[in-house]
Amino acid sequence: MTHATDEWAAAIERWRTDQTSAGVSKPVVSQRLSHVNHCAEYLSTTDRGPWTLETVDLVEYLDSRSWSALTRRNNVKSLRALYRWAVAQNLVTFDPAVSVPVNLSPAAEALINRHRVVYPEHVRPGPAPLSVPAAWSDLIARWKTHARSAGLSVHTINVRESHMERVGRDLHPSTPADVTTEDLEEWLAGHTDVAREYRRSLRSSLRALFGWAADVGQLPNDPSRKLRVIRAVTPLARPASSQDYRDALARADDRQTVILMLAAEMGLRRAEVAQVHANDILDTDDGPSLIIHGKGDKKRLVPMTPRMYRVVRNTLKSYGNGYLLPGATAGSHLTPAYVARLAVQVLPDRVTLHQLRHRFATVTYSAHNDVLSVQQLLGHASPATTQRYVAVDASTLRATVESASGAYPRTARRTTGVEPSSSILETSAP
Repeated sequence: MTHATDEWAAAIERWRTDQTSAGVSKPVVSQRLSHVNHCAEYLSTTDRGPWTLETVDLVEYLDSRSWSALTRRNNVKSLRALYRWAVAQNLVTFDPAVSVPVNLSPAAEALINRHRVVYPEHVRPGPAPLSVPAAWSDLIARWKTHARSAGLSVHTINVRESHMERVGRDLHPSTPADVTTEDLEEWLAGHTDVAREYRRSLRSSLRALFGWAADVGQLPNDPSRKLRVIRAVTPLARPASSQDYRDALARADDRQTVILMLAAEMGLRRAEVAQVHANDILDTDDGPSLIIHGKGDKKRLVPMTPRMYRVVRNTLKSYGNGYLLPGATAGSHLTPAYVARLAVQVLPDRVTLHQLRHRFATVTYSAHNDVLSVQQLLGHASPATTQRYVAVDASTLRATVESASGAYPRTARRTTGVEPSSSILETSAP
């Protein structure tokens, strides 16, 4: 162990004690310590202690990470908190973190996020994520056995496990039996800078773990039971434009082309695209159709146009008539994340593969105004979900408003007996 390592350990422990005494919540303290511990491990390899650093050292560390812009921002906040405290304690006379920007410029943020997606082979340097405390990992392992026996999908189990491990690391040294409802509320409150749907997912994972543990007697009570519901928001539909789709196809290779077409012209999710197999094509009296392997092991049948059928068949032949997008090992397929990365390489900035699925929903609904058919094609459990995918054309909205405006004078005479003022109508015109 180097002198710098000892110096970092002593500094971090003193900082942890002072934060706790100052009333900083356990989740915030845990998150800050996690960030600073990783920085300390990186800088200790070159024998740089906490009180002799310059701004350039912190920037070097931050630039060495393959983080998203959000993760980078949170780490900068933690480092700033450390050095604000150090200045107040007269441990340093110069704050090396104060001039490190918390927020990147929009262009730099877009670049760093795009780089993470386009170059999946880039391995995250530096220390591995902190291990999960034993008391938490044992409970999570038992929950996973329960989840598999209950038939939860692999994706759902992996997401829940990731959330459970995160709360275990953040709330350590508390064990699951020590955790209170207030602890969980504070932990969720520490995630207000992420999307609401993500916080809803975090809450669901807490309810899954603690609810199960209390039911089977692994814990004396369920601290998650009284967590308030995080209400869902109705997002706007975000369909990719036809021009975006055409531009992407013009840049795409054969593999990227079939990925884009399955999303834009059949409405497939990235995981569904990844799982397409030669055995999934059915030749029926009505024409070819494709068996889609959807969420929760649900299957649906989606008709294929002649063009789509040709593209899929030709791609399958080129790869030996197994998986449409075979993986590196025999009998495997590409991961959903890698499928999305291939698509993003040719899609315009800020356009995602999922937005092509929104495009499919919007185009098919506009053609027939049949939300139930679109729901079935997309594999949604509820038409309410499908409605969130459909963007109503602006000209349709304008025509609807204008029809109401045209009916107004007649309605006014009937209900009030008073003609609308012509001067008002004239001044209101655009």
